[in-house]
Amino acid sequence: MIKPSDEELAVWLDLDSAEFQDEQRLIDAAEQLLEKGAERILVSRGERGTLYVDDQHVLLATAPKGDVVNTACAGDTLLGTFVGSLLCKSRYKTH
Repeated sequence: MIKPSDEELAVWLDLDSAEFQDEQRLIDAAEQLLEKGAERILVSRGERGTLYVDDQHVLLATAPKGDVVNTACAGDTLLGTFVGSLLCKSRYKTH
């Protein structure tokens, strides 16, 4: 799993991040990383939310509204919460 920001994703693929105002362009870019071998991509987009893509899912989520005090470690928090949710889900699966 990788968790680039939309700006990092644009740099990796030699694109202009302004293209990602069109969500389909963002999805297409994330899917390029799947083709390169990534299994899960979680793209942080700041106030525009996040995008998750794997070989079966494309999910867009909005960001919560509120007064932003500091965005330091926001991407780390997003990733930690996502991975934690995956671990909890797998722990409680019935076999």
